[in-house]
Amino acid sequence: MSNVTTATRTEVVKSAFSNTVMTTEQVEIIKNQLAVGISDQDLMYCLEISKQAGLNPILKDIYFVPRRVNIAGHNEPAQWVSKYEPMIGRKGARAIARRKGMKVPPTTGHMFKNTPKLSIKNGKVEWSEEKDLVGWAELIVEGQTVRKEAAFSIYKQTKKEGEITKFWATMPTVMVEKVAEFQLLDAVYGLDGIMSVDAGIVEDAPDESYAHTEEILFNKEMAKSIKDLGLEYTIENGVATLSGDVFNNAKTLKGLNFTINNGKYTMPIDPEMETKEVKKPKPEIVVIPPQKPSNPAKEMTKILKDSGLQNGEIKDFVENILQASSKDTSKLQSYLDNKENLLKMVEDYCAAKQSGGTQGELDF
Repeated sequence: MSNVTTATRTEVVKSAFSNTVMTTEQVEIIKNQLAVGISDQDLMYCLEISKQAGLNPILKDIYFVPRRVNIAGHNEPAQWVSKYEPMIGRKGARAIARRKGMKVPPTTGHMFKNTPKLSIKNGKVEWSEEKDLVGWAELIVEGQTVRKEAAFSIYKQTKKEGEITKFWATMPTVMVEKVAEFQLLDAVYGLDGIMSVDAGIVEDAPDESYAHTEEILFNKEMAKSIKDLGLEYTIENGVATLSGDVFNNAKTLKGLNFTINNGKYTMPIDPEMETKEVKKPKPEIVVIPPQKPSNPAKEMTKILKDSGLQNGEIKDFVENILQASSKDTSKLQSYLDNKENLLKMVEDYCAAKQSGGTQGELDF
């Protein structure tokens, strides 16, 4: 438990988990900004989890989400108590993964796929298949592709009445991709036992105020939706600003979570999209006509140079991403045989360079 004591003229709140001491003024500011209604004890608990995970709640690396729990025993009347649970979204999950060695963020996407469905009729178990929206995420780890999938029917976030929450209803492809990425990063790196804010049942939500706590950001999926509406956008100082016939699309834009600032529809952008579109232009990808090179190492070097990589970057890409060397001719050839996938890996590598990485000289 936390204790409130008086030290000279300043009241302080002490953590039961560490030597952390905060003034009551600091505690109130954090409560008002991050978790309205949270108790001192729950706040100190959540802050301790944040500290152990290396996450900053002020920067939205981690969220403190209210939950209600039934603590009554079996066959006893329900006895609900309120608590706050530390949870993370995509930003927090990637922060933990980077701390544990991730260099390149996962590749994500979605598709339609038949998934199993269980039903019980007249006491008999029956299985069937139904078309489902499935998000996927992939990483190359030690030369092997690791993949996780997340089906909409399994991970969609609902209220206790079964109603789908706003963001799962309006942006289902974004949400299934985020959940798949969370599952992948947890499987590969371990996310310190912290749960995802993006999935599950919101059993006690009187509204959707915390059903999706993570800030909605302008990303590639959002950009495609804007293009489909016939609108344009510009990115400057971390903000996407729309232009075109925005007012006839006002209802749709509001549903996508755009806000109006100085008469313009705007939204903060995903930091990774800023990396791709602002900080470092995408390299021009040169597609080489399919042919069998006589020297896979030289052909690989040519493709990577044509894609905008420098010598040191080429060495870093081949050794750390492809997990190969100039002597691994069969392995290099296998990547050359699938140039579309290779060029996608190069694009992702360039986008991730802002995170750092080792470089050296390549001698093929």
